[in-house]
Amino acid sequence: MKKLLFVWSGLKIGGSERALLTLVKYLIKDYDIEILCHQHICEYTVLPDVSISYIPTPRAKFLNKLIDKLYLWQAIYKHASNVDVVICNEFPLLAIFSYFVAKLQRKPLIIWNHSCRDELALTNNSMVELVYKYVLKNVRSIVNVSSYSERSLFKYVACELENSQVIYNVVDVILPSLPLGIPHQKAKYHIVAIGSLIREKNFSLLICATEVLIKEHHLDLEVIICGDGIEKNNLLELISTLDLNAHVKLVGKVSNPLDYIQVSDLLVSPSNSESFSLVVCEALLLNKPVIVTNTGAAEVVGNGKYGIVVEKNNKAQLVNAILTVIKKPLLVQPMLENYDVALSRFNADTQVIPRWKKLFTWL
Repeated sequence: MKKLLFVWSGLKIGGSERALLTLVKYLIKDYDIEILCHQHICEYTVLPDVSISYIPTPRAKFLNKLIDKLYLWQAIYKHASNVDVVICNEFPLLAIFSYFVAKLQRKPLIIWNHSCRDELALTNNSMVELVYKYVLKNVRSIVNVSSYSERSLFKYVACELENSQVIYNVVDVILPSLPLGIPHQKAKYHIVAIGSLIREKNFSLLICATEVLIKEHHLDLEVIICGDGIEKNNLLELISTLDLNAHVKLVGKVSNPLDYIQVSDLLVSPSNSESFSLVVCEALLLNKPVIVTNTGAAEVVGNGKYGIVVEKNNKAQLVNAILTVIKKPLLVQPMLENYDVALSRFNADTQVIPRWKKLFTWL
């Protein structure tokens, strides 16, 4: 049985982390799997057959960054020595260290890209970026979660990469069972948005669009935003400034987004940068209308076949799209009828897992 090592930043609640654990759930039947986390974070229940290790945290404050890098290198080297294939996420240091460890040990390395590299800076160190681009061009294989993320990667390195391919994430979820115990005002129209509270997710756009819908179009809305992050206080201030406290709620991290999607009428993904979108897939699964920006989430909805696509950071388009869903449901109905076709692209048994297994046999 082949042994696989996943080198990841940590297992906090997030899309790439859920994608990792879902993939592992299917691969564990045929492979011995270990996950090595840079950060000592695990906010999920992990399969008992999966080994999880954490890189030690430096105790001394002096030279912490240097010691952390030494610990990182040592841990990757130690754990990679006992496996057949190493898979790491696209974070620069993890990718760089994993690449040179794999070279030294003559092990195949796969970089699993969940981001839009030319849209999201992960390092401001020019030397690290130079080495990182070298790694991306020379690593054995890169797996991108969408064609959008692959094109973004090509823009970042300024060329197309022969070692790159697209394998969608598995969409595999357990439907929630009512009652959910979520506060829910039946008279209102319910919109949900889910993701980390960071600028790239652009939840401020949805909040500003909500103001227009309530004050100019006189809609009775309840907007729930699930997630946590550094933009929380800014979003709360915006909600208060626009006098939307009775209509927009930040509920923090949620372990199962499906609970909130199920009690909503519409899911909106207003991101400026999105490589894929599991929550959009989950909305499709629950037969909910979706509105996304022209990011990787647009690819999930078939570029308009299964959901409405608007331009990034375009408030007027977002307002009009929400009005269309609410006031012209017959225009949206054909999208709802084809969700099974949309989701078939992300099926584990027929689409995703066979491609990963084939990739392992090539290496």
